[in-house]
Amino acid sequence: LIMPIQFANDPLLLFTHAANKTALYGPFWILLTSIPFVLGFGQFLITLFNFKLLILAFYLLTSYLIYKVSKNTQGLILFALNPLVVLESLMGTHNDIAMMFFAIASLYLFKNKKVLFGLIFLLLSIFIKFATIFLIPVFIFLFIQNIKGRQIKWDKVFLISSISMFAIFLLSSLREEIYPWYGIWFLIFIPFINNSFLKGFYLSLSIGLLLRYIPYMYLGTYFGPTPILKIVLMLTPVFLFLTYKVVKIGINSRLVKKS
Repeated sequence: LIMPIQFANDPLLLFTHAANKTALYGPFWILLTSIPFVLGFGQFLITLFNFKLLILAFYLLTSYLIYKVSKNTQGLILFALNPLVVLESLMGTHNDIAMMFFAIASLYLFKNKKVLFGLIFLLLSIFIKFATIFLIPVFIFLFIQNIKGRQIKWDKVFLISSISMFAIFLLSSLREEIYPWYGIWFLIFIPFINNSFLKGFYLSLSIGLLLRYIPYMYLGTYFGPTPILKIVLMLTPVFLFLTYKVVKIGINSRLVKKS
């Protein structure tokens, strides 16, 4: 295997991060990206445009699938038009939207009794970016319930799935740091969950994740106060949301006592 760093004069690799690694993603993503690469005919701008088209296709497919499964227009808007999702998918061209498309598709297929295809799509999701390996326990549960012929409460399945992906989102900080586009992992479940608190928490965190860019944009460095400022800015919208909920509960309890 050859690392990108060994192609020092290749103009397509001038902006490559982690050039000392053979691959950052799974084999299925490498296979998928061979399409825009080949169709780029060695031209950087054409190849870049092709990659953006690939992500755009997954963004549109994911949005369609979300509505098809949830029939929740408001939830679809909260996800598809979320600034973080739009910026990190359509502008940043991150492949998380592709990974989560196959994850949602796998749940959809399982829900429609197509267990084998559901498992295949889960594997395809994992072989894009590995994070959805945290959904395996959910599928084990679904498989057991299916064998026993028990009714599956899909609202709880999507809720647990969102919490599972939020867990791997938090654990990602142990490896390096939390990147804003990782928020797509749990934001995609907003149309499927009915818990208003969790929705508000996820949405406030998505705002905080975007604010993480400000320190570097202002200071021009990843060092100095930047790491601390990124954490503070990320948590500020979450803190404001939690404060709002606590104050609201306090006001409601007082009104109940007076009545």
